[in-house]
Amino acid sequence: MTIHPDNAAVWDLFEACSTQWLWVSRGLSGSVRSGLNYPAVESTMRMMATPVADVPKVFEKLRLVERVALSAWAEKRADA
Repeated sequence: MTIHPDNAAVWDLFEACSTQWLWVSRGLSGSVRSGLNYPAVESTMRMMATPVADVPKVFEKLRLVERVALSAWAEKRADA
């Protein structure tokens, strides 16, 4: 997979936050991811030394990737 250079910081952040998903219980049908833990994302951005001027843009792109991932997982559950 090739990541466009404009999206490298977002992909690196998404990968670094891969263990920071929040889960919601669906009762007997199990749990599903509900989104990323944003305080953990903010902390990760600081640890990764994301330039302050880039934070809003990187966070906006991360939220887009988050929505796509959640949508893909929802489709996978629907197909199961």
